[in-house]
This record gives sequence, structure tokens and C-alpha cells, in this order.
Amino acid sequence: MIAILLAALLLQVPENRAVAGGRMIDLNVVVLEATGKGPKREPLFILQGGPGQAATALADFYARTFAPIREQRDIVLVDQRGTGKSNGLYCDMGDGFFPPAAIAACRDDVAKRADPRFYTTTEAVRDLDDVRRKLGYQRINLYGTSYGTRVALEYARAYPRRVRSMVLKAVIAPSQRH
Repeated sequence: MIAILLAALLLQVPENRAVAGGRMIDLNVVVLEATGKGPKREPLFILQGGPGQAATALADFYARTFAPIREQRDIVLVDQRGTGKSNGLYCDMGDGFFPPAAIAACRDDVAKRADPRFYTTTEAVRDLDDVRRKLGYQRINLYGTSYGTRVALEYARAYPRRVRSMVLKAVIAPSQRH
């Protein structure tokens, strides 16, 4: 069994960055701390697929899978806004068939705690940079899977000087609509 030395935190960000004093949402962040005794190198940020999969739910998997990398690097898992414990936008819709009344009820329930217009890749990228800055990292490595590859590409486009390297697995083309 691999020891999971971690720091969990909730980082508040504005839901709508254009509205001062507007609703704040929590981002759920887990840092799997580097295990080695030497100096730390730039961290590895994990960007999960979906969209909708919570990265923090896979902390044990990534601790085991990237154990050699963790010797020198922190591994940072962020539930993107709308996933996991980052103001998750989930409704119990039952199995299979989604009648219009259930869809409307879900929309109304979500509207009580979120404005879906601000749960986009662009906002996820801004959130990711807020996490990077809050944790004090100058540059980061990105590991994206499926939809996480789109977030990695958009992050690199928005913050090119903050990216040391990227690994993209099961790439979603930027031109593909989700």
C-alpha cells in the first residue's frame, strides 16, 4: 500500500468573475505531496475527462500510478467547477429515459446553486490558474485525459509561460463540440 500524504483544501473563486461581490463557489483540491527527501520539482496537475469526472475521486489511483513521479513532484487534483465537491451540477435522473419534467426539475434545482453559463472550459482554465497561484507554483506540468486534454490545451494557450510540459491522453480536438 502506498502512503498518500495529502493536503486537501477548498479554494473559493467567483462563479461569475465579471460581478464583484457575486456568488462564490468552492473548488475541491487535493495535493498528493512529493514523497522524496530532495528538492521538489514542478508539480503535475491532473485534468480528468468527462466532462464531469471528479479528479479527487481518483487520488489513490494517481498516487499508485505516478508513485515514481511523486518522488520529486506534488500531484495536484482539482475537481473542476461543476464536478465532485466543486459545486457539482448533478441531478438524480434515474435510469435511461429522461422525461421533460425530470429535465426541467433538474434545471430548476441546479439554478438554485449555480448559473450554468459559467461552467465552461474557459472558466475551468481560469480556476486552474487560481489554484496554481494559490499553491505558489510558478510553472506546472499538465496531464490530461479525454476532455482534460481540451482543458490542458486551453490552459497552455491562455498561460503559455506557466506550462512546463503536457501529456495528452485520448485527445479531444479543440474544434470538436462537446
